Amino acid sequence: MEERLKVNNFSHDVENVQFENAGHLISRNLDYISKGREGQMYIGGKAYKFEYGGTIEGDKAAIVQSWEKIKAFCRNLMLNKR
Repeated sequence: MEERLKVNNFSHDVENVQFENAGHLISRNLDYISKGREGQMYIGGKAYKFEYGGTIEGDKAAIVQSWEKIKAFCRNLMLNKR
């Protein structure tokens, strides 16, 4: 995604952030971390099982760290508009 943005002359800064031991569940609310690490989806009538990856502890840490990054981004955005 980062490379695609560059190729298409995206005019904003991009930061590729990766969190150790985090899976695909970091977008969830910290109070409702799922203990389930697997999911299933249906495509064309066929069931596909998949793993979300990461660990519960890794997801929790990633949620906290990512919210801190989002808040810092918003603070910087507001300070630069003044």
